Amino acid sequence: MRTETASPNGAAGFGGYLHIGETHRIFSREGIADRLTEPPVQNVVYGDSPKETHPGGKYLGAHPDQKLNLPAGAPCNICQSENEISATLTHLDLDGKSREIYAHGIRIGYWP
Repeated sequence: MRTETASPNGAAGFGGYLHIGETHRIFSREGIADRLTEPPVQNVVYGDSPKETHPGGKYLGAHPDQKLNLPAGAPCNICQSENEISATLTHLDLDGKSREIYAHGIRIGYWP
């Protein structure tokens, strides 16, 4: 399936939606399972992740509480980032409107 993302690198299906992770944002497609030949419009649901490409992979996970697990690695080995979401694991509502930092100190990212 073709996407309009620059570097899609993570996906999670949940509740009829396909969430696609890119370095600094998350896209969502509703009802994708029924429309594979003509996929629905891709909407940005979250776009506040750091834009650094290392380590910027978004290996998404669907959590049983109907939230996405979203990693944000640290941009360096030993540093204090100015961006509060760097080096964290975040719980994100499926619509992207509510975010909770679940864990701090994640250096390289998270693979659910």
